[in-house]
Amino acid sequence: MSTIQPGRKKKRKIPSLWHVILHNDDHNQIEYVINKVMQITKLSKENAIDKVKEINEKEKSTLVTVHLELAELYVEQLTTAKLIATLQRAS
Repeated sequence: MSTIQPGRKKKRKIPSLWHVILHNDDHNQIEYVINKVMQITKLSKENAIDKVKEINEKEKSTLVTVHLELAELYVEQLTTAKLIATLQRAS
C-alpha cells in the first residue's frame, strides 16, 4: 500500500516546445509554398504570405512553435510536399 505525504505534489512534466522552420529553396513557386503552409499548419493566408516573405528575405522563417509530436508531423508533411523544413527546440 502506498501513501501520499501531505504537502507533496507530483511534478507534471511540461512538454517542450519546438520551432518548425521552413527554409528557402530555388525550386518551388511562392504561391505553392503559401498554399502548402496554409494547408499543413492552418495559418491564415495573410500569415502564410508574411512567413514566405520572411523566407525570401532571411532564407528561413519559424512557421509555428508547438509540442514535439505535432512539430514532427508538420516537418514530415512539409518535406513530403517537397519543401525544406527543420525542427529547433524553443528556448
